[in-house]
Amino acid sequence: MLKKVLKAIVSMILIFMFAFIVNINIGNLGYLSLADYAIMSFLMVGEPSYAMLVAAIPVTLADILLGYKQYCAFTFIIRAIEGYLIVYLRNKNKNYNLSILVVGILVLFLQVLLDIYLYGTKIMLTSLLYKSVAMIICIFLAGFTKMFKKKVEDR
Repeated sequence: MLKKVLKAIVSMILIFMFAFIVNINIGNLGYLSLADYAIMSFLMVGEPSYAMLVAAIPVTLADILLGYKQYCAFTFIIRAIEGYLIVYLRNKNKNYNLSILVVGILVLFLQVLLDIYLYGTKIMLTSLLYKSVAMIICIFLAGFTKMFKKKVEDR
């Protein structure tokens, strides 16, 4: 039990660091971070329902501390879905690259829907460009991290 709690705490710290420290402010549209990469790569819990909280809490806390309180509820829901799906697909499907691709596309879709809801379709197009680039970077980094982990484990 203690081992599971420690893994969850380490996961939350890493996710928070990638959301809070590694971020790019994009004005009224919030900020871009590597939180998706951290969730895809460093979520070290085995149960999807537990992963929801481990993924959602640090990114929501980063939103609050960075001054984007208006996004907190939406961030919590989207990151909870992302955490759940990453762990669920990782447990069910052994193809990690397909899992991160599916989850990345779904999260991007949810973020675009949120922007349409909050700002309308004109702003959404600008946001889609930024968020697409950030998600592509996160997916590639997560894939490379998995390859690196596998090489280290094989040695």
